[in-house]
Amino acid sequence: MAQGNFKNTECNAGNGRLYRMSEDTKQKEIDNLEKLQAQGNSWATPESAPDYDGYLQISQEFIDWLQLSLNANGSEQMRMNWKAAVGDSPSQGKFFKISGAWIAGIDRPLNNLSAFIRERNAGNYNPASTAGNAGGMQISEPSSQTSSKLPNDDIPF
Repeated sequence: MAQGNFKNTECNAGNGRLYRMSEDTKQKEIDNLEKLQAQGNSWATPESAPDYDGYLQISQEFIDWLQLSLNANGSEQMRMNWKAAVGDSPSQGKFFKISGAWIAGIDRPLNNLSAFIRERNAGNYNPASTAGNAGGMQISEPSSQTSSKLPNDDIPF
């Protein structure tokens, strides 16, 4: 990812960008993996070098949404889902626009980051009352879909 152009790629919290690495950046990753492999790290093979580099935008509302969703989920882990589309930038070329964060098995507004932010902005969320609950939001019991063993059959990698 090209560094220093953050303003050109700014996005809302919970969203991100993935850019194909330049050949120079990819080679630096491979060189680093070869050094790690020489130090005894058998997993560090040139084939394990990433093809994309990017970021995820974080804000306090994103953290609050994740914490409230985790509380509502009722287990120590959950899966957050994203949507992605191909974007194009004159300075950085094509990239994946990651957005639309949502969590299965949790009622609105907690299942959807955008809906949660709208509710929060409408005053239907009290951040001071988040300890152990949903900040005053109505939350149903977690469904059987939100167990800590989530299926991976819809993950494309």
